[in-house]
This record gives sequence, C-alpha cells and structure tokens, in this order.
Amino acid sequence: MQHIHKLEQLINKSLVEIDADFEENAERTRLLYVSLKQQKGVIGNWFEWILTGKRGDNLAEADDTETGVEIKCCQFIYNNGTWQPKENLRLTTINYNEIQYTAFEDSCLVKKSKILIARLSYNTDQTGANVKLIDIGYINLLDERWVTQVKADYQHVREMCMMGMADKLTSKKDQSGKIIKTYSHGNGKNVKTYTDAAGNQQQAKGKAFYLFKQQQVDLFQSILDN
Repeated sequence: MQHIHKLEQLINKSLVEIDADFEENAERTRLLYVSLKQQKGVIGNWFEWILTGKRGDNLAEADDTETGVEIKCCQFIYNNGTWQPKENLRLTTINYNEIQYTAFEDSCLVKKSKILIARLSYNTDQTGANVKLIDIGYINLLDERWVTQVKADYQHVREMCMMGMADKLTSKKDQSGKIIKTYSHGNGKNVKTYTDAAGNQQQAKGKAFYLFKQQQVDLFQSILDN
C-alpha cells in the first residue's frame, strides 16, 4: 500500500482534507457525501480506494492482494478522556457448510487476518465528509500472543456447525469465543439452511465472525508507535 506513510502525516485531518491531498478523483470524493444510512460501508470503500488505488469488493480475500492486508475502518467516540469503538467489527461471514471442511489455516479468517485499522471519529452528520482520522494501526490475528486462542475460537464454531448446533451460536458478550466472537449478520430473519456432518439438514440465523469492542482495543497496535 503505497500511501500508508502519507496517511501517517495526516492524522487528525478530516477525510475531505485527506482526499484533497491525493490525486483528484470525483467519483471517489463523492463517496464522502453519501449518507451512511443509505450505504453503511461507504467510508470503508473510500479508504480502501485511497490506499490501494482501486475500488473495494466483497471477494473472500484480503483487500490488498499484494501485501495480504485487509482494510477496516472503525468509528470511535470520545468518552471520559479516551476514544472507544462505536460498534463491533465484522471480520468475515460464516458459511455453515463450508466451515465444516475448512481447517483454520485455510479459512477466510486467516486470509483476512492481517488487518489495517483506520480509527475514525464518529460524526453525527451521517456522511464521511467531516469524519477525522484519529489513528492508523493494525491488528494481526496470527500474532503469536493470541493465535492459539483465535484458532480455538474458530474451531469451536466449526465443531458447532458439524454437530448441527449453529443455531446455538450467540451474539452475547459472554460466549465461548475469547477473541473471535460470533454475531448476527444480515437483514430480517436471515435464516440459513445447511447440512451437518451427519448429513442432517439444519437451520440457523446467519452469523459472522467479529471482534467485539474490547478486543479491538486490546489487539490494536498503532503504526505511529513503532
């Protein structure tokens, strides 16, 4: 990502100010004025475009294929003297069929394990125009300090699906996963049908792997601190 070092010099600038520092692109700039209610991931698309020079996609691979880095934007709220995540961070959707025959090492979770995090200020005007870049850093799920637990969290979900118990996966804070959590994903009832390891057809509400708010704080490492 050729522009990462440039962004390090633009901390505390608004996204509009940052956008102006890069080569002019009207279509990219327009994303900053799209309502976040209308298109929730619009800031992430803009940020990926700035860093990689191309629009984002929904492929099951890292956003920057050259470095294997996944790009995520997280909005933070200033509270009691510190910046705190506004919401949980989605990592990748859980496919209840596919996960049963996919080892951790071959999973989408591993493919997207190196995460560049842009921490942004939450803005109530519902667009990205006046959002500010607070910090930029990374989370590496394969870091030796926590990869064993990340793998265990993945394996637990995998085994639940194999046993036909994906419907027992929860979105609560006090779930079995210690680092990688599961959380409801999708609109409406979003019921998924899958086949367990015994060949029985099962149903469960769609879930995705997430980092909850505290995990985002615990695993974050600032680029500027290194």
